[in-house]
Amino acid sequence: MRLGSLLRNATVLGAVLISVSAQASGVNGSFEQPGGSTQQITGSNFLPGWTYDDNGGTAVDFYEKSGAAGFNAEHGNYYVSFGHTNSFGGSITQDIDTVAGGTYIIHYWLTQQTSTDPNQLAAASVYNGGDLLNQNITSLTMPDGTWVMETLTFLAVSDTSTLVIQDVTPGSARADWALDNVRISATPLPAALPMFGSALCAAGVFAWRRRKRAA
Repeated sequence: MRLGSLLRNATVLGAVLISVSAQASGVNGSFEQPGGSTQQITGSNFLPGWTYDDNGGTAVDFYEKSGAAGFNAEHGNYYVSFGHTNSFGGSITQDIDTVAGGTYIIHYWLTQQTSTDPNQLAAASVYNGGDLLNQNITSLTMPDGTWVMETLTFLAVSDTSTLVIQDVTPGSARADWALDNVRISATPLPAALPMFGSALCAAGVFAWRRRKRAA
């Protein structure tokens, strides 16, 4: 391999390793904004950092303060609840800054809020444009107010990935469930990868010095 090509490869590899290991994002994952009292979510921009969709006006979903429904938020003082008044289909969406080729993991917490029906379903999905990258559908069977952590891992293919969390409860099984503490992070790189990048760069420098002495 020529010296210039070797050095270029080392530089590119180093940049990719640094960016993938460092980059991750998520806004208002504990729903501490906008704050205030428990109220119905109205308007697509009600939750800062998220876009809300009320399923064509049919979904009734709430922004809830800790303790309002008889239990506390999983993290902080607020959470979001879906499926009120026998509705379904509501969703929240957030664009995530990602690095193509990077693997990311999303942690989020769910609980039932009105366990009158055991068939409540929560879907977490990640898209690249219109292409589904991965999806996790959870059947909520825990007692009311008992928060359970779920995870969703995906491989990014561009600099923006889209997270959608939606109430996909069947029409015959409608009750309330809640979401809190959505966290997004890049997965740690294997220890060997940074070492390989360093070794490649060192090899390039060594070859350059040899060629310089020979000249």
